[in-house]
Amino acid sequence: MDELPVGTMVEVKTGHSTYLVENRGEGKALISGHPTYCPTPVLVDLHGSVGGANMLKIWAIEPGLKMEFNHPKFGVIRTSRVHSVRELKPGLPS
Repeated sequence: MDELPVGTMVEVKTGHSTYLVENRGEGKALISGHPTYCPTPVLVDLHGSVGGANMLKIWAIEPGLKMEFNHPKFGVIRTSRVHSVRELKPGLPS
């Protein structure tokens, strides 16, 4: 995400949810798609992708790993494993 321009939207499909993530720059993201944690867009600190106990890929979202972010109300959230990440082009249907 840190290599994408601010405002870029990606669709992240995990084992349980499909998230829309908008890059807000400097590790911030607007995220939605989970019925409990973010049914509507919420600004979070995107930590990145986690694999094992000591593996964190900062500001990256990668298939096979879990996305991790800090929610302002619920604290640190780890998703189920990411299946796919797709950049959404402006003006195109998702």
